[in-house]
Amino acid sequence: MKKLFALVSLVIPMFAHAGAYTAHFTPTSIFVSGEGNYHFRVHGVPGCGSGWAYMNQADSGFKTYAAALMMAFTASKPVMLYVDTDTSGYCHIIEAQVFAS
Repeated sequence: MKKLFALVSLVIPMFAHAGAYTAHFTPTSIFVSGEGNYHFRVHGVPGCGSGWAYMNQADSGFKTYAAALMMAFTASKPVMLYVDTDTSGYCHIIEAQVFAS
């Protein structure tokens, strides 16, 4: 029983996100880099130490999130992101919401 508890206590944290929602903000710029190098970056993100959050092309829903965030930037619409901090301390975009105003 103790071994089962030890195994479960090691596995469960692997599925938990330690992320958080950002405040509403209007993206200040978009930066696109090579795949695997913080490929798509949104700048002006409050609560992220670097000031930006990223997605990689391999992320689930990448094209949809990138399109929505580019539209928000172009139209100067506010967004809110759900971000998780990666092992390097950068904010990784998990979810995004675009607001009308």
